Amino acid sequence: MHALRVQVWGGGGGTSSIWNGGQGGFVSADVYVTPGSTITFSVGGPGAQSFSNTSTDGGTTTLTTSDGLTFTAPGGHRGSFQNAPGAGGSAGTVTGSRGAGHVTNVVAQAGATVSSPDPGANAGSGLPGFGGSFDAGGGHGLVIITAL
Repeated sequence: MHALRVQVWGGGGGTSSIWNGGQGGFVSADVYVTPGSTITFSVGGPGAQSFSNTSTDGGTTTLTTSDGLTFTAPGGHRGSFQNAPGAGGSAGTVTGSRGAGHVTNVVAQAGATVSSPDPGANAGSGLPGFGGSFDAGGGHGLVIITAL
């Protein structure tokens, strides 16, 4: 068995001309995979910025292993043109056939909702998983895999 730390972020929601987008969801776990296993992932795209009501949600990031595990981190929601910031993406999940001891140290967090219409309130916009602020769309999702 080989031990890996897998961290997955969903894409950040796009901003409207007034409200920030929400941050993408996150999940992390230490996993044990069989030598020769394959890992496939799809990184969630960023939410688009808009000066009208056409901003978009961030994309969901998924990662699967040939050992039967699936990591999912939802994207953040778009900021509303009229009355509300984008909600953060739901907490990420790890699902699938995982034998005892094959998945440990699971951490799952929902993305933050930045409740201020202040353009500087989400200074991390454009970074992986961060929601958009006034002059930028949301950040791309992100996958980091580290050997333990």
